[in-house]
This record gives sequence, structure tokens and C-alpha cells, in this order.
Amino acid sequence: MSKQERILRAAQDIIAEKGPHETTIDDIAARAGVAKGTVYLYFKNKDSLLASLMQIGLEAFEAAVRRKVEAHSEPREQLRALIEEHVAQMHNHVKFGKIIWSQTSHAVLPPELKTMLMNCARSYVDLVSTILIRGHECGCMHILDARMTARAIIGSMNQAVFDFTDPNNVTDCKTTTKAITFFIFNGITMSGGN
Repeated sequence: MSKQERILRAAQDIIAEKGPHETTIDDIAARAGVAKGTVYLYFKNKDSLLASLMQIGLEAFEAAVRRKVEAHSEPREQLRALIEEHVAQMHNHVKFGKIIWSQTSHAVLPPELKTMLMNCARSYVDLVSTILIRGHECGCMHILDARMTARAIIGSMNQAVFDFTDPNNVTDCKTTTKAITFFIFNGITMSGGN
């Protein structure tokens, strides 16, 4: 593992334990087993390190979901695969998820973080919207606004995994997937909802 990878892994672990604001570059360097100056060779500051960590994680998350979606051609099966993989990824990377949600809950983010988060969010909303539009075109889904519906689906999956009223509570993967799939499919498929 490279020094940069060790730094990123250490940052993820410490931020998940202490939170981003309480974590220092000294903490990260000590956990990674490198000098503080080494961290600054790769990252200009803590925000830069956090942005890199989040970008790598979000891109890997979306790539895993896209692979599952692309294994299917029918929009309902694509949506089902997306839900299953989204929930599984969040369960498999709870530490990373807590970092993301801790950052998105702040009204004011450093510009570097805000831009990166917005770009990743747009890309993911585009993925879900495309499935919904295809489903609508083939007559198996009804939607009023694809992007708004996509954001609602993504938000419901995130909320179902992480109980924001109790940050230490994470529902089990199978229960979450079943509940979200039932909720979404009864809300947007032609066989259910209004």
C-alpha cells in the first residue's frame, strides 16, 4: 500500500471515529505511520484530504452500482439492482457513509468539498433519472419529474440505512432493501400507486 493510500485509510478511520472537525493532520499522520510533512506532500490541507477521500469513495460507490445496473436491460430490474447495490454499498462502508452524511449536513462547506459533492450527486441523480425515464418510455413506470423522483429515491435509501435521529443505529441490509424496494415499486410502477 502506498503512503498516499495509508494516509487516506487512516483519515477515513479517524474521521469515522472522531468526526471531521475533531480530526487533525497530526492524528492522521500518526495513524498512517508517516511524518506530518508527508501528509502535506499529497494534500494541501485537511479539506483537500477530505475531498480526495470523499471523491474516491463516491466514485467507487457509483461504479459498483453502475456495474449492477448495467447487468440488466429492463428498467424495473435496473432499478431493483440499483436499490440492492446502493443499500449494500452503504452497509459495507458504514464508516465512509458517516463521513459523507456528516459533511452534507453542514450548511457551509469549503468550496472544494462542495463542488466535488455536487458533481458526484449530479452524476448519481443522472443514473437514477435515466432508469426512470426509460421505464416511463416503455410504460412500466409513471413519473412526474425524473430528477425529483430520483432525488427522492436516493434520499429514501440513505435515510433508511442511517437513522439520523440515532447515528449509531444502522438497519440491517436485507430489511432495508426489502422495505425500500417495496416502497419505491409501489410508488412508481404501473401496478401500484396513483
